[in-house]
Amino acid sequence: MSQGIFEFSDGLGPSKVIHIYEPSIGLRAILVVDNITREPLRKREDDT
Repeated sequence: MSQGIFEFSDGLGPSKVIHIYEPSIGLRAILVVDNITREPLRKREDDT
């Protein structure tokens, strides 16, 4: 595995990096979860 993918991480995060690949529908994605604390989610009033 290439060490280059770790150059953006440190002792504080990100917590998870998930690579998603589904060639049948042309999906290539990277999901980065930066914080997994169990605090209430903050939401703006205008978010739906």
